[in-house]
Amino acid sequence: MKLTSHSLKRLYNISLEKIRTKGASYYNWKNSPIEKNNKIYYVENGVENEIEIGAALEIMNQKLSSTYSERYVGMLGMLSSLINNGYDIRLVQFADELNVPFDAHKWIVLIVETMPIFHINPADLDTEQISDLVEIHNDNTHESVCWKGTNKIGEFTSLLQGCIYPNLDLVKIAIDNTIK
Repeated sequence: MKLTSHSLKRLYNISLEKIRTKGASYYNWKNSPIEKNNKIYYVENGVENEIEIGAALEIMNQKLSSTYSERYVGMLGMLSSLINNGYDIRLVQFADELNVPFDAHKWIVLIVETMPIFHINPADLDTEQISDLVEIHNDNTHESVCWKGTNKIGEFTSLLQGCIYPNLDLVKIAIDNTIK
């Protein structure tokens, strides 16, 4: 199901609800733990304290999760321009997603002109509230999803140009990594 401006408003509102629930502190900057002399330290408010490896891993997990959430919110900001310029934007969920480097069960994939651009973490989007907007496919080999060897630089180039110009071949731009 191709997203429309109307369905995008719903997606925005549902996403904003999650953002507000997480709160501003979730998105605050988090320093990375540092290693000195085989010990792990964390600097917070200018004070350096030694921490255990479990605490360091939790800090890095929080940092990664909040960064991924920020990336999702940033991607939401591009969708209106892409939709207004006539591009096919879909939300897809695969029952079995082959060849991804993480457990993608229950994650939603944002598809732009057949390119799987972004995996949306269930922690960032309540899938039950948008189930009518999500296509379900058995696996990621469905014909509506291309796997043509794109990379993030080509995809970003393609998306940024798609936000400005209608009627471009975004997949070709992403593959060739070309600028209009």
